[in-house]
Amino acid sequence: ESLNKAEALLEYKFANAIRQLQQDTIPLIGYLAGNGEPVSYQVFDLIDHVLKKNYAFRILPIDSVNQIPPVFKALVIVKPVVPFSDVQKLKIDQYVMQGGKVIWMIDNLYAEMDSLQRVQNEFIAFDRGLNIEDQLFKYGVRINQDLVQDLNAEKIPSVVGSVGGKPQIQVLPWPYFPLLTNYSGHPIAKNLDYVLSQFPNSIDTVEAKGIKKTILLATSPEARILATPAKVSWQSIESEADLRTFNKGAVPVAILLEGNFPSLFSNRLSAEQKAEWQNAGQPISTISVPNKMIVIADGDIAMNAVTEKEGPLPMGMNAYTKYQYANREFIQNSIEYLVDE
Repeated sequence: ESLNKAEALLEYKFANAIRQLQQDTIPLIGYLAGNGEPVSYQVFDLIDHVLKKNYAFRILPIDSVNQIPPVFKALVIVKPVVPFSDVQKLKIDQYVMQGGKVIWMIDNLYAEMDSLQRVQNEFIAFDRGLNIEDQLFKYGVRINQDLVQDLNAEKIPSVVGSVGGKPQIQVLPWPYFPLLTNYSGHPIAKNLDYVLSQFPNSIDTVEAKGIKKTILLATSPEARILATPAKVSWQSIESEADLRTFNKGAVPVAILLEGNFPSLFSNRLSAEQKAEWQNAGQPISTISVPNKMIVIADGDIAMNAVTEKEGPLPMGMNAYTKYQYANREFIQNSIEYLVDE
């Protein structure tokens, strides 16, 4: 299967190489900072091997500019943990109105492996309160306050018993780490290996006139949704009855949106605010030029593990089995699709 997929990707790789040879200018990509987005070794692979390798790259602290400069072809927003203010949302909104592309990678709930290791057994995942629900809703999607589990999941070391007082550890599938795949055949994710997710939320499309929505990544059909308050525990499947609840079908986790996006701030700004914005360089727009963005309901999808021995691993690599999933290819293809007309 891997060989067939590699062969199917050859045409794309040739076309991509020809396109790069023909480029006069290299697109500038911004990595948004200011709301707790990681700027550590956890995004080393994303920044060094995807963004810096293929594009001009800058970290953009959102509070350092009055408006997001249109010189940025795309913005990458990775796992913010601090709520967005209305001023910050307006900057992103008007950037989108002017044709700026955005990849959102959002964790709505606080659910981290180190929390589970600290408390030993289980914890409740809680709302981060990021204050961007209304903005994404206006653009055509809703990231839900839930956790998605899947029987088709990545393996992690689990204690399965003890012998002679010593814990017996086996590497077993853990349903909170679903392996995502593409069913739509869209070129961003077509023919890719599985993409590894960690504690993803489900994502729904909502009514937004003139916006085309394409599901890029979803779970297997054997998935279920844990509504808030969502409990995270080592043993989340305890019986045959539990297994039978994995029947939600393919749950969407990543969606491509294309069209003319309506502004969240259409009727929300005073005359003074509008004048202030216009004086800074551009008038307020209420509808975008034809544009596109990608919304992913998992903040960890572009992050990499870091080990004491090897340092930062490639994104999508399991630190225990050393198997590398297609996270890097998916992110590369996503950025390329957005910036390449």
